[in-house]
Amino acid sequence: MFKKKVFLYLLVCILVLFFAGAISIGYTGYKGYRCYSQGKIVDYILEKWKERLDLTDGQVEEIKALIENTKEERQKIRDSLCSERKAIAEIFFREDSTKDELMNELNKVKDNISRLMESFSGLAIDIKNVLTPEQLNKLKEYYEQKGYCRFAN
Repeated sequence: MFKKKVFLYLLVCILVLFFAGAISIGYTGYKGYRCYSQGKIVDYILEKWKERLDLTDGQVEEIKALIENTKEERQKIRDSLCSERKAIAEIFFREDSTKDELMNELNKVKDNISRLMESFSGLAIDIKNVLTPEQLNKLKEYYEQKGYCRFAN
């Protein structure tokens, strides 16, 4: 029973890491627009927001500056996550690996994911402060229509 739980846990971890890696390789966006792997995701999103929310050029530049100012911090966290992902894989494929070793490494990943989410949350509040109440309502309506969770039904 214990071995089955460990195996299932490791399988889930590997699948999560695999999909995270697949996503990081490249993201093909709307109508095949390759933006993520070319470093153009910010421009792509701001272009869509400008259309949907009627952003001014000044707002677009202000939001872009906010994103650029936090880019280095987020990149450091992502680089650390990449190293941790490699360490998890090495532990998993080693013959004498233990559940405790794997859990310790997974806790490091969890800490960095929390740091990344904190960074995004701060950025989101800063961006929110750039938007007018009308634009914020349009954004809210868009997400209510689209759904807040992409993984939901």
